[in-house]
Amino acid sequence: MKSSFKIEEQLGEGAGKYLYLIDSDRETVDKKDPYDQALINYQNRLDTIVEQITRRFRPSPGIKIGEFGCAQGIIALTLAEIGYHVHAFDINVSFIEYAQLKYEKGQVEWHVGNINELDFPKDSLDVAILGEVIEHCAFPEEIVSKVLEFVKPDGILIITTPNAARIRTSLPHFSKYLPKESRQELEKWQYGPGSSNHLFLFSKDEIKLIIPRNYRIISQGYLGGTILINRHNLFLLKIFPATRIPLILKFFSNLGIISNLTCHNLYAVIQKES
Repeated sequence: MKSSFKIEEQLGEGAGKYLYLIDSDRETVDKKDPYDQALINYQNRLDTIVEQITRRFRPSPGIKIGEFGCAQGIIALTLAEIGYHVHAFDINVSFIEYAQLKYEKGQVEWHVGNINELDFPKDSLDVAILGEVIEHCAFPEEIVSKVLEFVKPDGILIITTPNAARIRTSLPHFSKYLPKESRQELEKWQYGPGSSNHLFLFSKDEIKLIIPRNYRIISQGYLGGTILINRHNLFLLKIFPATRIPLILKFFSNLGIISNLTCHNLYAVIQKES
């Protein structure tokens, strides 16, 4: 996929329309230093999602994947380049426009609209992805149920979200807002970009609270880096080749309670019960 630098060069003054997304790319995927913390944390999240998919579905145009809330399209474009048939959805038309500018190869179909109002065939996706979405939704159980309508009976939904159990987090747990009536006031803040519009956070146990009864979580874990690797000790990573960083982050995501308290994000893979 094209970098934000290439897009800015291509658009000239017109790039200002996408400044937020260009800046977002430059804070993560377009960092030139392979040891940059934002880059390695984002890459770990991306790698984990890809791994969860490829271990279940070999890359093929016959495997259809839907990413809901695709933002600048990094996950969708990565999966298309691997060889999947990808549908990318976002409520924000400028996000879709920018993602299309990043496109270089692969099979991607772009969709603009609210998840609850999408005209999309049921039981048509092998994989659906809600990456960093549910914490922005006042009624995440409704979003999850809606997206699962698009997934085939033997397909999966992958959810990623910030880890509420991580130390030094300040937002409330979802369980504190479990009654829907308590979330009505939050509805006006939903779908906004950035952590300022995170309404609440989820722990591993709380994700099951938004999963329909006839579905189950078949895999859960941590991703997105750890506070144990931070600006004070990041220089130690340079002892290792950059190619070893994914293995180091995987190690930190498999430390049980330590991972629960220190990893930035978590994931869950959901499937319909047979």
